[in-house]
Amino acid sequence: MGFLRWAESALGESAMSTTLTASAFTWAKKSLATFTLIHRLT
Repeated sequence: MGFLRWAESALGESAMSTTLTASAFTWAKKSLATFTLIHRLT
């Protein structure tokens, strides 16, 4: 029982960090695209 609970929490944390990494990556790509666009216009 303890092991199952540990595995579940480990999987949950892993999924959470994956989501955070994905959203950070998306944000970075958007920021880079915006920066490139502004740089071209000026």
